[in-house]
Amino acid sequence: MALIKSELRDHLYFFGYTNDPDVTVQNETAFFNFDEHREEDKKIFKGYLAHNKKILATLGTQANIGEYVINGPDAKKIAPLESLSDKLHYD
Repeated sequence: MALIKSELRDHLYFFGYTNDPDVTVQNETAFFNFDEHREEDKKIFKGYLAHNKKILATLGTQANIGEYVINGPDAKKIAPLESLSDKLHYD
């Protein structure tokens, strides 16, 4: 557990798996408790919420369109998502 706390500290704060650095509210997902919180810890605490909001705001916009990679033995890059519609068949 000590290794997880030291190596994944930023991830634990970002996803809210630590005690609340500001102690404003009890965190129900605080699986890891830190006695001392750094300033950078406070800045990224539950940062995934803002990140998700930012990403969701781009859905359906030009900013969300890009190249996608298909995994597999013959992995290749394909064109933007719109060009997939002629390759997808729903029966």
